[in-house]
Amino acid sequence: MAQEKIQNVNEVLERAKETGEIFLASLSKEQLAKAAFDTSRFGEFSFADVYLIWDGTQFMLKYLFDSDEREYYYEKPGDVGGYENLTQIVESYISFEEDDKIEKGKATVIMVKYHPVGLEGAAVYVYKFVPHPVPAGMRIEEFYVATFDDTNLEIAWGMGNSIEEALKQAMEKWDREVREEGEGEENPFKEALNQLRG
Repeated sequence: MAQEKIQNVNEVLERAKETGEIFLASLSKEQLAKAAFDTSRFGEFSFADVYLIWDGTQFMLKYLFDSDEREYYYEKPGDVGGYENLTQIVESYISFEEDDKIEKGKATVIMVKYHPVGLEGAAVYVYKFVPHPVPAGMRIEEFYVATFDDTNLEIAWGMGNSIEEALKQAMEKWDREVREEGEGEENPFKEALNQLRG
């Protein structure tokens, strides 16, 4: 996701207070070490997404390692010698030039399945995402996403390692969410899956 460039540390602090969390930078292990962050305590990682958090009483820094939601670390003002030091760290992170930041990667998206539903132009689509590898960036395999387009809005409902897996996940989610709302609509993903299986 593209992040808006913010230059002023006071603006960053205000925005964090308003929203609770603000993205600062995506920095390599080497860049973090240069900024005096002790990387030796965290084992192997290539980069960290750094966020400024406001918990209602104080600011904290959150480090998310290699975009893995299970691998994170919080740094409070007391951990870095006080509030003033924390703001200096925030300033150093936002001052990295765009060219110095980690490229998160891009993907080629290919439509691999189209299944019309009903008479009004609604359809199920399955897209294949082929990530472009980048150094110290995204390292994920290709995957598939199943969407439903009701002619007003196209929404992703399922994801998987194959067309069938994406449709199956979408079908199950549709059954859970749409049936719970009491709507009697036929499950479009079930139709598409049945057609795929022949």
